[in-house]
Amino acid sequence: MSPFTTRNRARAFALTAIVILGTSACQARDGQTGTDPAAKAPPTVEAIPEPVASPAIEAILANVQAARSQHDARAIHQHLAQLRDQLGDAAIERADAAYRQILADLQAADARHDAKARAAFRGQLRGLCDPTSVTGAIEPCDGAVSSGS
Repeated sequence: MSPFTTRNRARAFALTAIVILGTSACQARDGQTGTDPAAKAPPTVEAIPEPVASPAIEAILANVQAARSQHDARAIHQHLAQLRDQLGDAAIERADAAYRQILADLQAADARHDAKARAAFRGQLRGLCDPTSVTGAIEPCDGAVSSGS
């Protein structure tokens, strides 16, 4: 594996963790202040330490990607189960929640006709949906990234 590919995967993992934790922080903050999440600007994501990506996780993510390209549902399910075993239910649920939150934020920005927020959320969605990321493995990102909602 080339250093370029490894570096891109590390960046994708880092971005996924940053967005997940940043989204959680924004949701917690909104719950305390009582503000309307649809009326606010896109959240700013702070730098948060990324959990160490292991070669085993990278191999599973590559296997999921290969199985998707071959439309092998059984293999996809098997590799996703392996990913869940490696990362744990909580990590998978956080990745899923971050994806769903950004989709909801993007839909709210669309409804408000807020081009700046739409662009920010689309960028976050593209980062989350990198094929070499956990979110890219567990979520059907193709349509969401291309259509923007």
